Amino acid sequence: MYGRFLRGFLFCLLASLLPLPAAASPARIVDSATDGLTIEYTVPAYAIRNVEVDGVAYAAVDAPGLARLNRPGFPDLPFVSVPFAVPPGADVSITVLDREETRVPVLAPLPAPTESIEGDGQDGSPTQRFIPDRAFYASRGVFPEEPA
Repeated sequence: MYGRFLRGFLFCLLASLLPLPAAASPARIVDSATDGLTIEYTVPAYAIRNVEVDGVAYAAVDAPGLARLNRPGFPDLPFVSVPFAVPPGADVSITVLDREETRVPVLAPLPAPTESIEGDGQDGSPTQRFIPDRAFYASRGVFPEEPA
């Protein structure tokens, strides 16, 4: 049965802080067999910059072309999704075979903004407020907990 063990070889941007040169396609199939699929993912170029919001310094991660988590109050980090087809009825699991990590002393990540409209009628204007989730930012865990 295809997909009994699905192996993913992913370099997850959220777990890696080592800049790599961008490839033509960041994901490629390394191996495909009846019992699994191995995908290699190369992290695209990104940059970390310091920003100050309401007197608090944060690190903002810029990664052109990648989607954002966009969960207000939680780190506004880029992420990647690598779609692939799975036959009906297949068992699916994902295992990260290898990843590279580099810890860089940076500030806390910039929280995703809460967006609202201030004013009323046609005078209303969109605003963004950066309010970190207190419980999350007080924790010492790794985010995300799993790289895939």
